[in-house]
Amino acid sequence: MQTLCDPRRDVRWALGALAVGCGVAQASTPLIGIAFRDPNFGPATRLFDVDASTGLASIARLTGADAISGIALRRDGTLFGWADEFANVNGSAVDGALVTIDRATGATTLIGDVSPFNSGALSAEGDIDFDPITGDLFGVTSNNGVSLLFTIDTTTGANSEIGIVQQPGSDISGMAFDDGGDLWLLDTSFEFGDDRVSRLLRVDRTSGDVFETVTLSVALGTVGGMDFDPATGQLFIADGDLFGTNNLYTADLFTGELTLVGSTGLDGAPFGFGGLSDIEFIPAPGGVAALAMGLGLLARRRREG
Repeated sequence: MQTLCDPRRDVRWALGALAVGCGVAQASTPLIGIAFRDPNFGPATRLFDVDASTGLASIARLTGADAISGIALRRDGTLFGWADEFANVNGSAVDGALVTIDRATGATTLIGDVSPFNSGALSAEGDIDFDPITGDLFGVTSNNGVSLLFTIDTTTGANSEIGIVQQPGSDISGMAFDDGGDLWLLDTSFEFGDDRVSRLLRVDRTSGDVFETVTLSVALGTVGGMDFDPATGQLFIADGDLFGTNNLYTADLFTGELTLVGSTGLDGAPFGFGGLSDIEFIPAPGGVAALAMGLGLLARRRREG
């Protein structure tokens, strides 16, 4: 049943009104993406520009790290990356690490180790994203079907555990906050073969409890990432690596329907480990002010309602 006040619906209304009023087209915001590994198992992966209207990845920039499963853009334009326990950063092995990546060149700088499982378990693939309300950097990682939510200090890489994501057998590959502050996770499941199912989870960012589960219409690869277009509120998802479709999609948060945008063109030849492990929209200068104007429209709508 639809409620009288649905923050997610209302924020998307505000963004939609802003987009129409300002003549913003669907997927007009620049998009970048990162591959999980070099397709030839080289020492570093690549950062790409991604055409959000076709899905095609281009203009590859070699980074200084491999096994990067997540990227996140801070408000000041700094791009952070999450490297898992199998990663090397500038030639040195790490057991889960936070890095910065130069968006223009791919140059990578190690910030520090991130070890969210205090039990000593390895930090497997996951994702990171900034809370648009607090500015805190959140992370999620999965190990043997158990997924942990945590925050990360962007100056040291030190982490603070929040809690276990209450989704047994999960393999969380993607994370994204919507503009209303709701936290969504992409679970590509800890399963293999024809039984694989991918899901979106809306979770409590203070505990890891799952508020909502949406089954997706396409089973995705072992790595994947997602982000909301700040101009439209539309969720985009990309995937890759083992079992990956190597495509870019848009997602319906209510039905789980994935609509194909197009192939990334990263088939991972010769071994088939292609696609993207994460994507990130790059808001235009003044985007924060534009969002504020949109939220102002929302406040006015509520007063008039």
